Amino acid sequence: MVTRLIELTEEQDKALEEIAAGEGRSVSEVIRARMDNILQQEHPNDREEIKRRAVAAIGRFRSDVTDLATEHDRYLERAFGGEPLKTAHFPEHGFEQIPK
Repeated sequence: MVTRLIELTEEQDKALEEIAAGEGRSVSEVIRARMDNILQQEHPNDREEIKRRAVAAIGRFRSDVTDLATEHDRYLERAFGGEPLKTAHFPEHGFEQIPK
């Protein structure tokens, strides 16, 4: 672990002490737990989150494009490499999102 020296207001310090006492934890544990929560909210792209989001997308899209399995790289290149993104996922290319 790394040690950091930070400055808190009196109110922040008092609140941390109260939270720590209420949870039966040290102030350091409370700060680390809160930092983990903040980091998870701001950067949720850990492997479990990526898998959860991929599974959630299954079945949400349909396509009439018959070569998508073999030409997906070409479609992505067009989507991200110059053409507006919307043209790679909507009816012009045979894709439509299935409503939830």
